[in-house]
This record gives sequence, structure tokens and C-alpha cells, in this order.
Amino acid sequence: MTQGRMESTRRSGPHIEKVLEKLLRALSMWIIPLAIALFSLLALSAWDDRYSSEPLQQLEFQALLDESGELTAKEALARLATEKNRQQYETRLSEAPVWFRISLDPPISGTDWVEIPSRHLKEIACWDTQTDRLLGQAGSGEASGEIRTIKSGYALQAQSTRSDILCRASFQGPARLTALLWSDHGLRVSEQDFHRKSGLLDGGVLMLAAFVLIAALINREPLYIIFAAWLVVTLRIAATSGGWDGQWLNHTIPPEWLAPIRSVTRALWAILTVTLFKALLQEEIRKARTSLWVHVAEWLCLSLLVAAFTLPGAV
Repeated sequence: MTQGRMESTRRSGPHIEKVLEKLLRALSMWIIPLAIALFSLLALSAWDDRYSSEPLQQLEFQALLDESGELTAKEALARLATEKNRQQYETRLSEAPVWFRISLDPPISGTDWVEIPSRHLKEIACWDTQTDRLLGQAGSGEASGEIRTIKSGYALQAQSTRSDILCRASFQGPARLTALLWSDHGLRVSEQDFHRKSGLLDGGVLMLAAFVLIAALINREPLYIIFAAWLVVTLRIAATSGGWDGQWLNHTIPPEWLAPIRSVTRALWAILTVTLFKALLQEEIRKARTSLWVHVAEWLCLSLLVAAFTLPGAV
């Protein structure tokens, strides 16, 4: 009798293990991901966003490109009087100084801020048009007076007695000039959200890259190493687009390093993308007889890397 029970237990053991394996697989593949998706939808649709903030308004301004770079503040102000109001101005890769005049319509609180959010902004100086007083200036990541660094740009303290602000700014790259009016609380929340998203993106992608790298070492698979490097470089590309590439692991990158780093990052991303594409689809490329075009892309990527190190240029 005892022997029969033992035999029955032995037979039922593998069956129980299969049922357990199927249950865990169903939980891992379907139930848990679906629960995460539903929980996320509930949070996005029904709960308060603690980092929600919007500017009070998008300000209009007059802008003028100083191609000679020799205009004085008074000369620029006189020429700006004939320019039309706009909400944005594109430099079209020009690195010549841009003069712009912002008109602040009442009511303006003494705690409000005017944000210039362009990540391509190199230097800026602003004056009060009524008193000709220099309000502040900034560049190379440092600011003085009533201007301070904020997110990927700069912000200027607004005043209820100040109606017009004249600024001179220099840009590098495909810059788009805009001006936003913020309350003090709204700007602080927006800044917290900016750095929080940057930290989440850095931490999440680096954790994923570390996991892939560990898998590469365990399985001795070089392809995983390429994929891990591609993830990290893609993170930097996303950071450039999002405007938070001025920092890495919560440490500020020297401003003079940003332009060459952006150029090199794009070249490295191209190299890794082509290499990863070739490694994943090597057999298909051979069958389709398109290896010639892949070789051309590889040489172009190497040329792009050389150009990033040797050629000057805006990014």
C-alpha cells in the first residue's frame, strides 16, 4: 500500500510541476503585464499629476538678427521697433547674435519668471528698456544678476514695474527662440519634473543596459554587448532631443564639451545601429545580396565619426 502511494506521488510530481510552470508562465506573460497596463491607465486618467504645470502664457516678442555683431542696445531697440511680433524665431543655424524685445503685459507679479528654454542658447544678456539697466547675463552654464539657469535654458525675473525687456543672445545649432511667462511655483514644479524625467530615463535605460551586459557575459554573446552600448548611446540621443543632455548621472557636463559630445554621439549611434542591424540580419542580408549597401553605410558612419572629431560646426 505504501509502495503504491509512493508510486502515485512520483507520477503526480511531474504533473504538478507542469501545472506550476504553466501558472507562473501565464502570470509572467499575461496577467502581470496586463495588470501593470491597467494600473498605469488608471493613474494617467483618474489620479492627480503631482508634476503638472503650465506656463501662464507664451510671450510675443520682436527679433532681429545682428549679422555684423556690432549693434548697440540703443541701435537694436530702434530697429526692433519696425519688426513684427512673433511667438518664435528660428536662427537657421546662424551663430550671429539675436536681439529680441519682450513686452510684458500687466498684471505681472514680482515673483513671475520669463523663461528662454532653448537648449542651443550659448550666451544671453538682458536690459530694462526704461532704465537701460543691465538686468543680468549668462553663459557657459553660469548666470548673474536676475538671470538664472533653468532646465536647458535660462530664466529672467519679471517685475510688475517692468514693461519691456531687451535681450541679446547667441545660439549654436538649429535654435528656436521662444519666451514663456511662468509663476514662481509653476516654474519650480516644471524644473522638478524636467530633472525627474531625466533621472528616470537615465536610470531605466542604464539598468536595462546593465542587465543585457550581464546576459552577454553569461551567454558569451557579443551581440548583447553591442545592444547594451546601443541602448546607452540611444539614451544620449533622446537626451539631446529632450534638452537634458547637459548632465550625466546627475553631474553637469562642462558647457564647452556639449557641442563636440553631441556630434560624436550621433556618429557613434550611427555606427552602432549599422553594426547591430548587420549582426541581427546577417543571413537575410546575404540572401538579398545587399551587403554592398551595408558596406557603404559602414564607411559613411566612419566618415561621420572622423568629421565629428575634425570639423567645426553647429549641432
